[in-house]
Amino acid sequence: MNNIWLRKNEVDILRYLPYFLSKEPTFKSVNAADNAEHERLRLQIQECLEQLFLETATWGLRLWEEYCGLQSDETLDYKTRRNRVLDVLNGTETVTKDFLLTLINRYVADKSGSVIEHYDQYYIDILLPDGKVTSFVDLEKNLRTFMPAHLGWKYVAFSGVNDYVNVSGIVSGCREFSIMADTSYDLLIDGPAEPVATGIVMQGYEITIEPDLFK
Repeated sequence: MNNIWLRKNEVDILRYLPYFLSKEPTFKSVNAADNAEHERLRLQIQECLEQLFLETATWGLRLWEEYCGLQSDETLDYKTRRNRVLDVLNGTETVTKDFLLTLINRYVADKSGSVIEHYDQYYIDILLPDGKVTSFVDLEKNLRTFMPAHLGWKYVAFSGVNDYVNVSGIVSGCREFSIMADTSYDLLIDGPAEPVATGIVMQGYEITIEPDLFK
């Protein structure tokens, strides 16, 4: 909301007049009364102006809801009512993943809702954190309003935990193999160093031992 033309500070007429006038008791009293009335009008103008913008509207939300064909429910908080209006105003937007994320997270307190697409199966998973959905009824209503008719959705509740999960197991059985090296193999070294007897493995097997996991 851009209202830079409107005075932000409290009205004080005397600041625009010669200083000596503020010392005259009668003139000062008259200006004090004028200041109070000007300030009252300034605040009223500011409040009326705020109703013209959805993000700051309060008592004017009833008019926004009426314009969008919504039933006013003053038991809801301002944020929820603004989101309902915004959902209707955005009704002409293409339903993309970003659009769905924005729509879903209007009703998730910590904005952690997410979407998993399964367009080859014509549905999506909607992941919602347990206990953080502010209005499931409004979320469902708006999904039915904006989701294309050929797509379905499934709700998946999840709980986030900041912790570590350790998975371990023990080997329940094993077999030991000894592979003898072929020590008859000759190595020729062209240099001042003396040859050192070594062996080469001619054949070996790779063995994978699966452990039993405790669940």
